[in-house]
Amino acid sequence: MAGLAAGLFVGVARAGSDASPPASTQADAGLRAPSCALASLAPEAGAFLPPRERVFEGRLVLVDFWASWCPTCEHAFPFLDALARAHGGKGLEVVAVNLDSDPQDAIDFLAGRNVGFEIVHDPSGDCPRAFGLIGMPSSYLIDASGRIVEVTRGFRKGEARALRTRIEALLGDQPASEDDPALARITGSASR
Repeated sequence: MAGLAAGLFVGVARAGSDASPPASTQADAGLRAPSCALASLAPEAGAFLPPRERVFEGRLVLVDFWASWCPTCEHAFPFLDALARAHGGKGLEVVAVNLDSDPQDAIDFLAGRNVGFEIVHDPSGDCPRAFGLIGMPSSYLIDASGRIVEVTRGFRKGEARALRTRIEALLGDQPASEDDPALARITGSASR
């Protein structure tokens, strides 16, 4: 687990600006989130639907980039699920963007996992380029106006707690207990 955590680049950014990110730079806090053509998973069909343009605004959205081969992404799934189930009815939308080159890998990964958030696939690869993705998992918290309010790269217990607290503050919720079962599953140096 220590080697896994050592290979992660983890950072959190916060700022304020109205500019949209140029395609060749990183989407960052304060910038408008780029729109993306994404294919939603139809779980009952076990396949992805044709892509449609997604504009991330109108409600609080957490966009998380992941792949089936990324062990740290797998560790983040229970946390994303807990966020979606606890705050989905209060205005949070969690969208997990799969970047596997073969979408069947994502479908196989998800078999037997009951997730309470939306799974999408980016068949073109344009979405990670528009966000300037540099590693996985990476999460972008986007407010209702479409502005990125926080960027988290990697997945560690401390950053997950901070992200949860930020989401709760933006939704006007009471902070959750420190004994979050989704965070309790993070062990070893990946949790520091």
